[in-house]
Amino acid sequence: MEIRARAAVPMLLGVPAMKYSQAMGTFHSFTNCFLAKWILTKIKLICGRDEGTLENLKSIGIEENVQLCADGAFTMADDARCNEMVDGVCRADEFYRACGSADSRLVGISISSVVEKKCGKINIDYKGIMVDFIDKLNRAGYKVLIIANGARINSQKPRNNDLMICDAVYEGVKDKRMVRWYHKEMEAEEIRAYLGKCRFLVASRFHAMIGALEQKVPVLRVGWSHKYQEVLDFFHLGQYAIDFSNLTAESLEQEFYKFAECEDEIRGKIEESYEAVMESSRKNIEYVGAIVDEIVAKSAKKKKILDYKNPDKYLGTHVACRKGYAQDEGIRENAASGGMVTALLCHLLKTGQIDGAWVTKTKVENGVLGYDTFIAVTEEEIRGASSSIYMNIPLLKHVDIVRNFDGKVAVVMTPCMLHGLEKLMEKDAGLREKIVLKLGLYCSGNHSDKATLLSLEQSKVSLDGAERLYYRRGHWRGLSSVVYKDGSEKTFSYSKTICAYKNAYFFEKGSCMTCQDHFALAADISFGDIWLKEMKGNPIKHTSCVIRNEKA
Repeated sequence: MEIRARAAVPMLLGVPAMKYSQAMGTFHSFTNCFLAKWILTKIKLICGRDEGTLENLKSIGIEENVQLCADGAFTMADDARCNEMVDGVCRADEFYRACGSADSRLVGISISSVVEKKCGKINIDYKGIMVDFIDKLNRAGYKVLIIANGARINSQKPRNNDLMICDAVYEGVKDKRMVRWYHKEMEAEEIRAYLGKCRFLVASRFHAMIGALEQKVPVLRVGWSHKYQEVLDFFHLGQYAIDFSNLTAESLEQEFYKFAECEDEIRGKIEESYEAVMESSRKNIEYVGAIVDEIVAKSAKKKKILDYKNPDKYLGTHVACRKGYAQDEGIRENAASGGMVTALLCHLLKTGQIDGAWVTKTKVENGVLGYDTFIAVTEEEIRGASSSIYMNIPLLKHVDIVRNFDGKVAVVMTPCMLHGLEKLMEKDAGLREKIVLKLGLYCSGNHSDKATLLSLEQSKVSLDGAERLYYRRGHWRGLSSVVYKDGSEKTFSYSKTICAYKNAYFFEKGSCMTCQDHFALAADISFGDIWLKEMKGNPIKHTSCVIRNEKA
């Protein structure tokens, strides 16, 4: 029901909807059948994950817009950075000495809060069974790696969060020298890199199973949904599964050793089916791509709104697009992306091309989040204002700081602020003379401080005693952090808090919802992140820039 509701929202707004590889059905009740047929027949494409799903859809008359595709997660690319990090952990820890070799005795166990809850409803001691199983594996000479495929480090709620049950299981095992458990959130690629070090995986989480199979690691399923069975059936391994309702310490141990005895046969089946499964998974992308191309072509023909050969239409008039980063690691350390804006301003100041830079940074006074905007006249002041701010700030109220400044200035602003500044400069010769360079920041919308304050509250990070908030620092999407007056610091997930609100348009200014200038068209140079897949694995985070005139 929830999935169909999500599909209905874009359709009601006139947005074409497609469903990536998914298990669907069975459809029993009148209401379920009626809503499924009404919604799913209007979806452009449905990728069913197995023959059972196709039969379920066929039973309610849905066939024309359906394709069979293996789970889309199989096509997630490996991440070189995560692989290198996990390799380093394994090299440094004697526990992993035999990883990757034929005689490896490492068993991964993906423990699930969902299975724990379902077991609890029928009085099955999931935690006790897993503790007993690990102890028995350890006595048999197997080492165990506990994996939390779902983790929310700042939450005590079990929904999509295996950390608490994993903690409880780890605390219960007798020989912790034979067990590794990392109480932290991991990227999907990092989890998969660890799974690739295992000889076997006992999986209670669906995507842990996917990750292991992608790494050609034999999987024994301990789960609750037919979706596990569907994936294993792609590899002709559906018999290696235990339903949670039949889970006992004895059944788990017996099934594991029967499973382990068939290792060669299982690995052979994985090898035989591997390329076909990967190709089936890639079909998701091919089918979706074909429909997107069709929609784009129709829209371009009908409305003339898309023109890939005319980048000026989207980026604005420009001379070139480039990517780069600050050579100074100290600048990059606090930067939201590659630190190019800070490095450029420091260079301009050092070479006398400007006398100051109009910059802005967050500040906290008496536990209240605010901002400080000023003309930076030293490199230290410019560096101190590094990092993006995702909070609405009325900078043009402070334009007098430029009027009252004696010297040439570079400014750093979001697109809407730059448009307003340009209007002021048209009427003010003094501003035109002083502002020699306008640097713009890519923008997807501006938000009230509620998005930030709620994120801090949910992450249990206080502003009491704080002096500054960094919205984003570090590699790729980065982490948010609060720096305190005593020198301490607390970090929290940017992507799961502030960024999540931004992407959902929560607390966004109404004017931002209709703004078409995301690349700061009024700037001399515009700067922003590069969300390209190939950049994710680069050890140095980069900035992209749009250079708009010869002077710039």
